[in-house]
Amino acid sequence: MSVVESPYPHPFCAAPLWECGRKLTRVAQGLEPADLVIRDCRLVDVCTREVLEHTDIAIAAGRIAYVGIAPYTAQHCVGPDTRVIDAAGDYVAPGFLDGHMHVESSMVGPAEYARVVVPHGTVGVYYDPHEACNVAGLAAVQVGILKRCVVIDVGEGLIELVNPEIVATEGRMVNAEGCLSVPGRRGTVERPEKVTVHAQDRKG
Repeated sequence: MSVVESPYPHPFCAAPLWECGRKLTRVAQGLEPADLVIRDCRLVDVCTREVLEHTDIAIAAGRIAYVGIAPYTAQHCVGPDTRVIDAAGDYVAPGFLDGHMHVESSMVGPAEYARVVVPHGTVGVYYDPHEACNVAGLAAVQVGILKRCVVIDVGEGLIELVNPEIVATEGRMVNAEGCLSVPGRRGTVERPEKVTVHAQDRKG
């Protein structure tokens, strides 16, 4: 089985649909040439559980513009600069969508996880962050976003702190505090009375 390299700078650099929808329509109608046409492949239809023999696929702007199932072809999508690949009966299948996974269990962030799995055919995931929620509560939905954001009001209007770092503390105070992730539960917490922090604002 052959491996088809993408003609695009990144294998999955599809343009937003609102940018390329008109182009895709014109390519499908034969009014504009496709960037790539794959000829004579066996297309695996995961919806109908069929293998569609002698299928052509036209690609433009990183998206599928037209599928020609025999006796139809994508010849009308081919222009002078269209790259044409003869699949010679090789199989073509859609990317894998992982139906249940936990990024945090991989011990890397989402970007690094994607870098590893995308080359193996995984193009999307249904991510369940419950393991992170067990540790971080409601904030776990921000897993992979390498920012800690704090908004406070000390009587002088809202202050926004991004990635704050405590550089000095002063005094001591004890209060009863609760957690949004565990309603109805409160505990006694000791904290500094004053802190000095170093942080960025939303503009960096």
